[in-house]
Amino acid sequence: MNQNDVNTEGSSESLVSLKIQSSQRRLYALMYRAGYKKSAPVIIIAHGIPGHEKNIALAQQLRQSGFNVLIYSYSGSWGSEGHFSFANCVEDEIAIVDFVLNDNKYNLDKSNIFLIGHSFGCYVAAKAMMERKEIRGAVFMMPYDIGRHYQAGVTDASARSSLRTLLKEVAMFIPGTNSDDLYEEVKADPDYYSYYPFACELAQKPIFWVSCYNDPHAPEYIHTIPFMELIKDSRKTNVIWKRYLTDHYYGGILPLITKEIVQFLRDSIKQNSVRSTLDFTDKLNQLIEREYQSLNTNTAAASFQLSEAYFSDLVRKKTGRTFTELLRKYRMEMAKKLLEETSIKIEEIAFLVGYNNEYYFMKHFKKEEGMTPTEFRKSNTEK
Repeated sequence: MNQNDVNTEGSSESLVSLKIQSSQRRLYALMYRAGYKKSAPVIIIAHGIPGHEKNIALAQQLRQSGFNVLIYSYSGSWGSEGHFSFANCVEDEIAIVDFVLNDNKYNLDKSNIFLIGHSFGCYVAAKAMMERKEIRGAVFMMPYDIGRHYQAGVTDASARSSLRTLLKEVAMFIPGTNSDDLYEEVKADPDYYSYYPFACELAQKPIFWVSCYNDPHAPEYIHTIPFMELIKDSRKTNVIWKRYLTDHYYGGILPLITKEIVQFLRDSIKQNSVRSTLDFTDKLNQLIEREYQSLNTNTAAASFQLSEAYFSDLVRKKTGRTFTELLRKYRMEMAKKLLEETSIKIEEIAFLVGYNNEYYFMKHFKKEEGMTPTEFRKSNTEK
């Protein structure tokens, strides 16, 4: 992941300005840092459709509670390069998540990455959660589903009119964009621009859902209540739903809602820590024992539904060794067993334990055991 720091000494600053690459464009971002001497959980905030709330006050308060908070602007808005489109917003969010996952500078706790979406940003966060399984959980504030808004407008003239009005307002704030193009983008595939199609999948992750009884911009009967109906019969639902008497911009309740968000995040982190190291290493050892002949880092990471980089970091953190070292050690144990108990040729043993090249097998064996496979077999035969 490419980045260009505006603040070149950002690694020790409480506020870092960043340019983060998303496809062929760079996104303007700010990271509010809880501290730089120890690792801290990460929150990525996805704002609503550009034009109003950036959630900076929320970011500041969350930073004070011990979180690294990253806020950014979608392509084509508020200083970010490129062209604004709803599809690009999802790509941008995933690029920000990948920046965190690949970071080696800011001491970010990659095992505790949370997303906060506000309004349309909830859809953006939801799509990112489907793409990046490393995301621990999310907070959805005043969720707004533009796909459902469009679908409601098919039969409801007032809903159609309010969507058109919203898009005209959006176009005023974003150069090079017009409301007709934005409307046609959603019209082409309303389900793609909705979090409803994967409601039950979302419900498997910890989500703190905040809605407003009388929200004129994201009325609950369109954007929240049908979602809750979809997930009520889910086998395992981790969604906490709270309703408030406020407005779309949570006026008057920021201190209260921040306190509840912090509690939710801390509870989620505690639950994650309860999943012990033994739990992960047991699964890892079972995977190696079962598939050591054909396994590599990429396929092992995929079996845990993790990126290769994050998987490698996690293995090292949990076991104190690299995945390659663990796999090689197990292969050598299998090779020693075959050398002791059979008369199979060494080149065949190399193949049986996962090596396509006999030379590399012998090189690794000598490094691990201090002798060649032939010498090992001979020494054990003479006992």
